[in-house]
Parts: sequence; structure tokens; C-alpha cells
Amino acid sequence: NLRNTFTYKNLSLSFLFDIRQGGKIWCGTVARLNQIGRTAITADREGTIVVPGVTESGAKNTVGMSKMDYYRYVIGDTGPGENAIYDGSWVRLRDVSLSYTYKVKNAAAKKFVKDVVLTASGKNLWLSTDYPGIDPETSLTGASSNLTGFDYFNSPGAKSYILSVKVDF
Repeated sequence: NLRNTFTYKNLSLSFLFDIRQGGKIWCGTVARLNQIGRTAITADREGTIVVPGVTESGAKNTVGMSKMDYYRYVIGDTGPGENAIYDGSWVRLRDVSLSYTYKVKNAAAKKFVKDVVLTASGKNLWLSTDYPGIDPETSLTGASSNLTGFDYFNSPGAKSYILSVKVDF
């Protein structure tokens, strides 16, 4: 993680970049969408594909299969699971906030209020990843679980925008 805060006079800008390098995610969502022909890779449904591999005799495979069968049984979610494994690396802007502190100068008012801090902040505002699913941080087992790496039509992480007022007495 990288956290930094910049302060100039009464303004303060704080941010947290969260970085994950590595990890594998099973993206069942993309596999299912491949299986039912709903991804860009499955748009061409005509002809055949020769799947790399060998035959029972050990010779190179030269027999083609229909593209629809390839999408269903090789890269779809009814095929081998490793075709839907992706790198789970990402960089995200976990949070950012901008604050302004108003220092009370009036002596009479200062007896009650020392300063007022106005803050605008946001959480999960930006994500950079090569992962094809909704979010590599998602978990099929829910937020309360330590089990990660499974994505099957999961909901994305929530973005939030917050305005706050803090009064120091």
C-alpha cells in the first residue's frame, strides 16, 4: 500500500493506493458467458477450430471441432477449469480525501468552537487490472470470508462518496 498526505495551509489531501501483485482468480462469469456465446471471442460461430494437443497415439491433433462446441466444452464453464484462471493483480485508489480546516478567530466564538473541518472523500474510485471479470478482489463466498479467488457473477465492490463536517470544541 502507498498512503500519503499533503498539507498546505488549511488544505489537506490524503490518498491510499492499494496494490496486489499475483494471485489467481477463477472467473466463472467469463467462462459461462463463453459457454453461451455472449463474449466477443465467441462472435465468430462459423467453421472449426483445431484444439492444440495430441491424439491417443501421441500424434499432433489435426481434427477440428465446431466453434460452438469449442466455446461450450473447451473455454466455457463446462470445460476444463484452468481455461478460466486469470492473474489477480491490480492497483486501486482505495480512498482519497480533501479537507479544509477553518480556524475560528473570534475570541468569543473560540470559547465554544476551536475549528471546523470540512471533508469530501471517496472510496474505491479507480481500479487498474487486466482481470476480465468485475473485480479481482471479489469473493464468491462473501465479504466475511477469507476465501478469495472465485468469481461467478459476483457483485462489484461498492464505491462511496462522503461529505463530513467535524467540529472541535
